[in-house]
Amino acid sequence: MNPEDLFGDITRKFIQRLNKATDTEAMFAEMEKIFFDNLLVRDLSLSTETVNLIENSEENIEVTKLAKELGVTDRTIRNHFYDHVGCLPKKHIKFVKFKKITYQLAHLKDSSLVSIKKM
Repeated sequence: MNPEDLFGDITRKFIQRLNKATDTEAMFAEMEKIFFDNLLVRDLSLSTETVNLIENSEENIEVTKLAKELGVTDRTIRNHFYDHVGCLPKKHIKFVKFKKITYQLAHLKDSSLVSIKKM
């Protein structure tokens, strides 16, 4: 993924300021500024909690249920998740299902598809 796709205008302005820097010290000052102004202030707690709920779910979980458990709307979950993780929660849910099935296939004595727990 391209940094401009992830951070948009912030990246373009950062590159412009870096190009205008006259020495290494000025470049590091710009790098520090972008780090403190943009990366450290992001609240990742909602996205982190969403990922944890998805990863620890034993059943088929839906975005609506995640939103209800976290006390926010479906849209808020989708927006935060996409902004911080880079994909929609539904896609991550499918990935986690695939990962769990793959693990089961690799670690079950009877690794037939019939023996895989329904997810």
